[in-house]
Amino acid sequence: MTVKWVWGGYTVRAVTIKTFFSLHFLLPVILLITIITHLRALHIVGRRSPTKIKPATMTIPFSNFFIVKDFLNLFLVIGFIMLLSAAFLEERENAIIANRISSPIHIKPE
Repeated sequence: MTVKWVWGGYTVRAVTIKTFFSLHFLLPVILLITIITHLRALHIVGRRSPTKIKPATMTIPFSNFFIVKDFLNLFLVIGFIMLLSAAFLEERENAIIANRISSPIHIKPE
């Protein structure tokens, strides 16, 4: 049941490709909208103390410090992901220098 719902069947077909394309496109967009909405709400309301004190005089304004801190953290996380993806997600065969004279053993001429 789950396989048919997630994959669209037991083989890779057009439904499977459309499903994964939709998920890979929509999930980051939904996540980005959620983050922007959260930061906008934090900017409008301001940060409050953990004791849930409501007066406006007790809130901390959403200043440039928090904006810079959020963007710095975002850049650090993206940089860390890029560093890991370059080191661990690539195939080792892609790093081998190509030899123009001889072809690999597994390739047979027709």
